[in-house]
Amino acid sequence: MVCFWFAAIGAFDDVLGRTPLPARALVRTLPLAVVVLAWTFAFASQAPLLRADWESYRSVGTRRLVHPGDAAARELCGALEPDAVVASEDPWHLHLWCGNAGVLLPRDLETADLAERWLARKRPGYVIADGSPELRFLECSARLEPVARSGENTAYRFVGAPPESRPWRAPPAPARLGGSQSS
Repeated sequence: MVCFWFAAIGAFDDVLGRTPLPARALVRTLPLAVVVLAWTFAFASQAPLLRADWESYRSVGTRRLVHPGDAAARELCGALEPDAVVASEDPWHLHLWCGNAGVLLPRDLETADLAERWLARKRPGYVIADGSPELRFLECSARLEPVARSGENTAYRFVGAPPESRPWRAPPAPARLGGSQSS
């Protein structure tokens, strides 16, 4: 839309040169008025869909992930080895608050075979998952052993994890989560 406005202003350049001064402002705002009018009609046509999407979202609700400062984060961080890669649904918060390298845990591991193939390919040291039906096959995996539970979230240790699951030397955990700051 903005590109249309610039193109229209360029096209009106000749007209502006021959237009009296008071009318120039009107000619300059004409393309912008067309863009705003088109945007208004486009938004008005989408309003019923936006409302339906919002109502659908509100009826389903949201999932509770491990977020900074939660007691759940403190418990689960304490159960993880500092140098291990951890697969979770929210790897950024996990990395920030626990100090572990993270990998995104996909929500479409619908069968035990898919879960086993994913674990064999990614080889995390730990997996943190909630009790959602999409991830129920992780609980049945012979490769995963539960080590900590906090609310809906469970931390699983990858049994017999290969050396690739601990690829770095992690920094100490943040002091606000109760980690030690030894040097």
